[in-house]
Amino acid sequence: MNIILIIETAIIVLFALFFIWWIIRNGLKATAIQLIVYAENTNLIGSEKMDLCIEKMIKFIPFPFRLFITRNMVKKLIQAVFDQIKIALNYQSEKNKIIESEEEEDEYYKNDHPYKQNNIS
Repeated sequence: MNIILIIETAIIVLFALFFIWWIIRNGLKATAIQLIVYAENTNLIGSEKMDLCIEKMIKFIPFPFRLFITRNMVKKLIQAVFDQIKIALNYQSEKNKIIESEEEEDEYYKNDHPYKQNNIS
């Protein structure tokens, strides 16, 4: 009977820890995005922007968690968020180029072109 109680308690504790980790991770991601935007709007360049983000992020983390979260971990988190933002912006840019290209093609065929779409045989 005691073994079952121990296993149930361990499962509940694991779920609680996972839930806390998930909340902290998502909160840290949102904060990282805000810090990246803030750093981009400063006059800093390159690694100075990263250092600014790292320092501010470390200040955001509650003290007990700072004992376990290293500067390198924060740097990896910020870099990962930055990479995700960059991918999203590149995707949106490519998507806009395709839309613009299609609009230009439509405009080309609307004019008095000998091969209008409705006259193609």
